[in-house]
Amino acid sequence: MNRQELKLAARILENLPVMTLEIMQGWIDNPRGLQKFLLGLCPEDSILTTPTLVAITLAKQHNPDTFFKTRSGLYVWDDFRSRVVAKASPIDAGAKFRIERRDLIRDAKDSEVEGVLTNHLFEESAVCAVIAELISKQPNGK
Repeated sequence: MNRQELKLAARILENLPVMTLEIMQGWIDNPRGLQKFLLGLCPEDSILTTPTLVAITLAKQHNPDTFFKTRSGLYVWDDFRSRVVAKASPIDAGAKFRIERRDLIRDAKDSEVEGVLTNHLFEESAVCAVIAELISKQPNGK
């Protein structure tokens, strides 16, 4: 948690109403319900968290045609290969990318998410390189 999140958590704890042990246990046993209740703190039109800038540097050269093939531990959708990989070029090690990371606050349709995003279009080579680098940083799908 960052400093702002800790301040908010502290403020929420300071303002919790007095409740019975049974009510407390009910919230403990139903974290999904608690999360849904706490979503009421967000404006109704909020879909995404505030963006966090993430820097990604390629550890090694990336060849999209070689990397994005279905193999043990990686399934590559045929349309991804034909629509994205086919248009992508290799990128040298050391290439740097700065991307915005955001989380969904609530369930939303693709069209809703796209409607609130800014600067979310990527060139095919960059998409492939960033995805491959992120996959390489989470061995065994973790």
